[in-house]
Amino acid sequence: MTVPFPSYEPPEQPHPEPAAQSPAAPHPAERPQTEPAGWLLWPVRAVALVVVLPVRLVWEALCAVGRVLDRVLAALGRLLGGVLRLLGAPFAWLWRSALRPVLAAIGTVLWAVATFLGRGAAWPFVTLWRLVLVPLGALLVSAVALVFMTLWRWLLAPVVRALGGVLAAVWSVVTWAWHAAGRVLRFVGRVLAWPFVQLYRHVLTPIGHALRAVWRAVVVAPARMVRRAVRAVVDGVLSPVRRASAAVRSQVSGVLRTLTGRTR
Repeated sequence: MTVPFPSYEPPEQPHPEPAAQSPAAPHPAERPQTEPAGWLLWPVRAVALVVVLPVRLVWEALCAVGRVLDRVLAALGRLLGGVLRLLGAPFAWLWRSALRPVLAAIGTVLWAVATFLGRGAAWPFVTLWRLVLVPLGALLVSAVALVFMTLWRWLLAPVVRALGGVLAAVWSVVTWAWHAAGRVLRFVGRVLAWPFVQLYRHVLTPIGHALRAVWRAVVVAPARMVRRAVRAVVDGVLSPVRRASAAVRSQVSGVLRTLTGRTR
């Protein structure tokens, strides 16, 4: 082990020998990996951003299309579900009332017959399974497990740890590029939407308010006045008729009650 600043070490302390290393020192594969240098990380992030930006754009478009399709397909699914429930009610009733009990009885009889016939025919296979196949399978499983554990301990585990470190670094770079692409897309969207927002706020909104005021003054107010006038005329014409019909109805009811009382 080389010391970068030998002048700061006390002269009375000897340099540690390599053979005196503690047995509890971590394995070289288990030491923490150092972060890559900044001059290497930023070009990699730039390349990842250039690669991920079109993918993020396509992803956002697919998400929008997926939301639209989800709403459309959900509505169609509810409609189709209602139609299928309406059409399937007779078949469900037929299945519950007639087919299922008959098939259950037939299945019970067939299962009883198969059980009775299978007990005698299964004896040689049961003996072969217990005396030959089970011990042979246990021995084979033990051998395969031993080979797999040895292979995992001395070959696969170091490879998996190395690949895990590489994939973690790549994932961090791709995640950073993904978020950076999202920020770039949000900024571009805001820049592109700014003219339309200003047009809506300062042009279309005042025009809409003016049109609403004109509509209320020219159409809504006269329509209300006409409706009130028509209602007043109709009430003035129909009120005598209603009173006369009520009087006639009361007279007829009195006559009928009188006649009914006499018959009683």
